[in-house]
Amino acid sequence: MTDRRADTMIVVPMKDPSLSKSRLRERLDAGQRERLARLMLHKTLDLLSQLDGVEMAVVTGSDEAATIARTHGVRVIFEPAGCGSLSAALEHAASIAQAEGYKRLCVLPADLAAPKLDDLHALLACQVSVAVCPAADYGTNALLLKPPRAVRFRYGPQSARLHMEEAEKVGLHAVWMPLDSLSLDVDTSACLDEAADIAPEIRALVAAE
Repeated sequence: MTDRRADTMIVVPMKDPSLSKSRLRERLDAGQRERLARLMLHKTLDLLSQLDGVEMAVVTGSDEAATIARTHGVRVIFEPAGCGSLSAALEHAASIAQAEGYKRLCVLPADLAAPKLDDLHALLACQVSVAVCPAADYGTNALLLKPPRAVRFRYGPQSARLHMEEAEKVGLHAVWMPLDSLSLDVDTSACLDEAADIAPEIRALVAAE
């Protein structure tokens, strides 16, 4: 859904499906990993389309991911040439959001097992400068910033803690929001098994191993 009257841009960063889920290569072959990546992007965009008052964008360097976004009527923000990291790609998207007058940026990855609308509503209702939704391993599974470039992006190991530290450095009010349905991303074999227990589409794909 695109609504230029919105004050919040939700961005979904996405690799090319052929390059995604490499940590699952011991469980899934290349074709299965691609199908899983495509499935999860479609599921994420379908869920986000149910939110009102936001603009959605997929941030990617992949033509295939861009095509999937467009089939959902979602804006595409292409990464700059030579973009070397997730943090750099999101910095580019945040710069665009801020330049276009959006007051907030929400980053939601496309690899959450079964995010729920109630948890997304709770996150978006949070009126603070920085809200961090951690993964079980303290990665960042969702991040809400006001304004869009409120803190420096620090994606990587322990990034949830690093984003909280960045907020503290610049004196911003930050909230730690461990929301259940936003806590499980599918990037390890154990996470894949847990995801298969709660998401029928993922269970069907895993059953075809």
